[in-house]
Amino acid sequence: MKISRRFAIAGASAGLAIAAMAAPASAVDFASMSSINKTLDDRYNWIPCGALEVALSEGGVLEEGQYNRELAEAITAKGEGWLTAQYPQVGAWNADQAAAIADHAQVCGLVKEDTYISELTSTLSS
Repeated sequence: MKISRRFAIAGASAGLAIAAMAAPASAVDFASMSSINKTLDDRYNWIPCGALEVALSEGGVLEEGQYNRELAEAITAKGEGWLTAQYPQVGAWNADQAAAIADHAQVCGLVKEDTYISELTSTLSS
């Protein structure tokens, strides 16, 4: 039973990695990191919600009561390293993909929609 779960987690992780690499790179609109008054990105809607939940949980980025923006920031932080430090375009692409994944997590009900209060709290705590 544990072996099949590990294979499922590995498969979901590999699928997310392949999807992230296959998606077209584009300039990041940092205002779109918030789901307030925006259309949610649908690039990752092909990923089943259960697989997304497992991958995000096992990746250590999904937490209970998390907002869309918080998940996007956690995914972005997880992807930071020497490559994003060396090439800012990769960091911008990483943030864009993280926002798209967080949007799909919101559609799946894994995270809450950002609110003006959650955005204000984020701004004040920074």
